[in-house]
Amino acid sequence: MLKELRVANLALVEDLALSFGPGLTMITGETGAGKSLIAGALGLLAGGRADKGQIREGEETAVVEAVFDLLDRPAARAAFADAGLRVGADGLLIMRRELKREGRGRVLINGLLSSLSIFERLGPLLLSIQSQDHQRLLTRPGFARDFLDRMLDLGAERERVAAALDHFRTLEKELADRLAEQSFAQEQLEMWEYQHQEISAARLSLQEEEELAERLAFGRNARSLLEGLEVGRQDLLAGEPNARQLLARTLAALEPLAGSSPRLEEILTMVRDAEALVTGEAGHAYRAAEAEHLGHRHSAPGGGAGPAGIGRRRVGTAPQAEPGRVPGGRPGPG
Repeated sequence: MLKELRVANLALVEDLALSFGPGLTMITGETGAGKSLIAGALGLLAGGRADKGQIREGEETAVVEAVFDLLDRPAARAAFADAGLRVGADGLLIMRRELKREGRGRVLINGLLSSLSIFERLGPLLLSIQSQDHQRLLTRPGFARDFLDRMLDLGAERERVAAALDHFRTLEKELADRLAEQSFAQEQLEMWEYQHQEISAARLSLQEEEELAERLAFGRNARSLLEGLEVGRQDLLAGEPNARQLLARTLAALEPLAGSSPRLEEILTMVRDAEALVTGEAGHAYRAAEAEHLGHRHSAPGGGAGPAGIGRRRVGTAPQAEPGRVPGGRPGPG
């Protein structure tokens, strides 16, 4: 309950002191007598906006001070206690606001410096100022709820609900964090599974580096290898008679004796293998080396324009040997 109000140097008021008793107090007067000024002074104690133009002309400071009795207002006393403001055993609370023409004003509660935000937050617990257009407050979110909570003295229940809501929001945030972590873990798992599949499909081995080095060395010497194989192939197959023809003659002479003795059968087998090697394996080795060489040539910068391509053209255009001779000028067999 408001017990006393003092106003000094505010607008037209030089010094005003009012005392209020229990029950209803009415202030009447002519227009301009200062009724609205008293309501405005109380509004300053409720955290209302101040204007330096409200300071009485010729004065440097305006003061509004009020004494409230909170002995029968336990909810208000608890709210002030939560804000660190103790109310005496007599239940009296003194609120003071000073407006200064130069510099910032001051806010005091029971003689201790406070802040305007405390007035804004706790002032409505002490004062309820009505005006001609006060019904507009009904459009503010939460106004009706706050009004009913105060009228029904539901402060304790409201605090419990607020605490439960805060706890719910904390759990809700934790759940969102856990779901985000789970989603991230699932993405990581899918990525690792994909990488595992790719590595498995590549069929990598511990000896792969050595094998690649060996293939690289083979590719670097492919042209020399091709030329050497071509020379050997020409030596075996060119000329009259060549190695293939000689082996064929030998085989034709020995075939009628097949089965006559195990030793002769071994000799026939060796001749057959030699003929197969000359007629088939020489060409196969040449073709395999050429394919390997072409693979390295296409993977190298410049394609077939490098030395490998030149070597291939040389092999493909090797001159035909004269009868009875092989490339290189050496006499052929026979």
